Amino acid sequence: MNKNSKRLKIYITAVLLLTVAAIGFRTAACLTDLDPAYGYFEGKTLINVASFLIAAAIVMAFSFLFVGKKIMLRPSFSSPSTYVPTGIAGAALLFFCARILSDVKNASDTGAKTIVIITGLVCGVCALLSVVHFFLNAFLTEAKTELRAYFAIATVMAFSAYAALIYFREDGMALNSPNKIVSQMAFLLAALFFLYEARISLGREKWRGYCIFGLAAMAANAYSAVPALILYFAKQQAICASLEEMLLSLALFIFVAARMILTVSLPMAEKNARIAILENAAGERAHIAADTERRYDEAYAEQLTIDNIIPTEEFPEVPNDEPFGDEFIIPGEEEISTVFVDPEYDDDDGQIEIAPDLFGTPTIPTEDDTEDTED
Repeated sequence: MNKNSKRLKIYITAVLLLTVAAIGFRTAACLTDLDPAYGYFEGKTLINVASFLIAAAIVMAFSFLFVGKKIMLRPSFSSPSTYVPTGIAGAALLFFCARILSDVKNASDTGAKTIVIITGLVCGVCALLSVVHFFLNAFLTEAKTELRAYFAIATVMAFSAYAALIYFREDGMALNSPNKIVSQMAFLLAALFFLYEARISLGREKWRGYCIFGLAAMAANAYSAVPALILYFAKQQAICASLEEMLLSLALFIFVAARMILTVSLPMAEKNARIAILENAAGERAHIAADTERRYDEAYAEQLTIDNIIPTEEFPEVPNDEPFGDEFIIPGEEEISTVFVDPEYDDDDGQIEIAPDLFGTPTIPTEDDTEDTED
């Protein structure tokens, strides 16, 4: 794991801790200080602390821009660990899509604003295509897949359209209600995260942006969903438009958090697996090398070496300074003498030395050979 990946691991931990603290204070504020009719908080202390903590988490996420300049990640689309969060997000999105299309039909029947109907229709259709995106996430294991990228763009459009729908829809809450702003922030950051996820599928990764918006979307969706769900089940009060919206925000938090954590941890696991494979291969090669060396030593012991060659009686050993070299016999064979002879050599008395041939029979020069040699 490189230095930037270690930093990302620290950032994930820090952002999660800040988010958990912010969720605690916002939940307390929703249970004690919330005016459910307008979505404002009567007491300001708890919600202000919660706002400060979630703002710190998001600012910290954006500060990764300055520390992750050369980060290189390897998100896994094939690990079984991705199936559960992908399935949760896909199922939540399917229920959310059904709710949006139902709301659009009701809005059309009651004569709602055209902008609300159009925005809701775009959101519902894109949300339906987004279900296909999460389905492809589960079954297409290659990181670079253009088909998944096209449906990821539909996910971006669905969440962007829903953020606009939250603003235009008349649900009894003020336009600047802090709860509306939190929901809009959560879905817009999720849309930006999936935009960078689409770039991975196209092979045009921007890892700093992916990490920044992943961390921010993770924090914002958890901050939006968890207090809203607790309030909904504890007091049957809603600070979001629907239960389906709360469940989708929670599912997005699970999906994005799993994506970020697995992006950091899976490359190390794969690296450890590759190291184990290499170590096994090295052990096998060492065994093969040892066996080959043993067989080589056995074969080498049977070969002819200078140590098992002895002089013959017929041709005694010649000193190393003589030009003929040593006379040898191979043990266990017939007496076959080998002499290194320089045919052009004349000793001091002018006589040509007799040189045994390779078959052990001395070769005696004839007169013609002698004359040729003297010439």
